[in-house]
Amino acid sequence: MAYYIINYAFIILLILLASLIYFRKRETGIFEGVYLGFIFIFVGVVLNSILTIPLFLYMQYLLLISKESFIYYALNLIICTIIGFLKK
Repeated sequence: MAYYIINYAFIILLILLASLIYFRKRETGIFEGVYLGFIFIFVGVVLNSILTIPLFLYMQYLLLISKESFIYYALNLIICTIIGFLKK
């Protein structure tokens, strides 16, 4: 249980920092936040695929569609959208 709490806290911190850096020089808005969230999700899925699928880890490719992955995707999208909306 402590693993998940630390992992979620670390992910939230990384998303916040990356979003704040991104919006420092870009226009802000709710649609720009959603766009950034989808970019982060796409990059995360690609990196996860590169690490798990070629290594032929037994059934590790199912991690891409697991419940925890969808929680990360939702957190990513929600945080980026909120930062894009609030940052002015």
